[in-house]
Amino acid sequence: MSDLQPINRAPAEDIIFALACESGKPSAESSLLFAAKASGIYRSHDGGKHWELAFHLENMQEPLPALSICLSPDFEHDHNAFVGVPGGVLRSFDRGVTWKVEQLASPPPVTGTLVISPNFIEDGILLAGTNEDGIFRSLDRGLHWSTCNFNLLDLNVLSLAISPDFAHDEMLFAGTVSGLFRSKNGGRAWREVDFPFGYDPVLSLAFDPGFAASSMLLAGTETQGLQVSRDAGATWERIAEDVLVQPINAILFVNISWGAGMAFVLNGDQVFYSDDGLQSWQEWEPAARLNEGISAISLAGWETGSKPQLLAGLADGRIVVLK
Repeated sequence: MSDLQPINRAPAEDIIFALACESGKPSAESSLLFAAKASGIYRSHDGGKHWELAFHLENMQEPLPALSICLSPDFEHDHNAFVGVPGGVLRSFDRGVTWKVEQLASPPPVTGTLVISPNFIEDGILLAGTNEDGIFRSLDRGLHWSTCNFNLLDLNVLSLAISPDFAHDEMLFAGTVSGLFRSKNGGRAWREVDFPFGYDPVLSLAFDPGFAASSMLLAGTETQGLQVSRDAGATWERIAEDVLVQPINAILFVNISWGAGMAFVLNGDQVFYSDDGLQSWQEWEPAARLNEGISAISLAGWETGSKPQLLAGLADGRIVVLK
């Protein structure tokens, strides 16, 4: 089901919740980008120069907000895309040309966050975090869903993260309104993490891509800044307390061939980064030049020998590539 409609610019109140990039080369003519916005799911075929509404339901009086999005790790070949919406999950198996609505439960929950297994081509695993109904899991590429809330004491899920080494450790983290939970068996059971700052909402989560060796992950909170664990979530400490003072709304880890990697965070509506193993943080200069608040970020890619490019959703509804 699809009704593609070109748009020039979204209204200022059209909040951008999430972004995704197909190939890591946003300037390429064939690059496919997705944006989850309050007015729906949009896609661009030309690296973000033009956008079109990718999903529309007949007889709908209001737009269907798109709250989260994830692409298959093998998107280039399998063309699988998933979008979290009020009522369930949209899935597309043809690069976002057509979509089908999968209802997770009755009454239908609001799906605010999605993660996909790094081994999706083999295991077909997806997880959806909802506002009041906890976590749902699919083992068949989004066709069927079931709850996986055993011992998840807070069903208001704000963020999810899945281990890069999921095939071996089956580790997941869920950030909720009241704190952080961990699963070591693929979501079949959860245990509350002993977070040092109590019941603070965990807005964002990210594993180090080299987690199998480093055991490191980051958690972004509402009032207690950026937290790091270097022992797979057993203990935590706050970092960059004097710099990262706003709610940490998004986190990106980037592995790059010419260095040890980079980490980006959305500190309030500003982008900060570290390229020295989380020791120091500074504002990302391409974002600072915008003089406009940012509501979402995603990795867009990088050129050899240069810093990464970020896809950024702005408060006024525009989407830009920062490089």
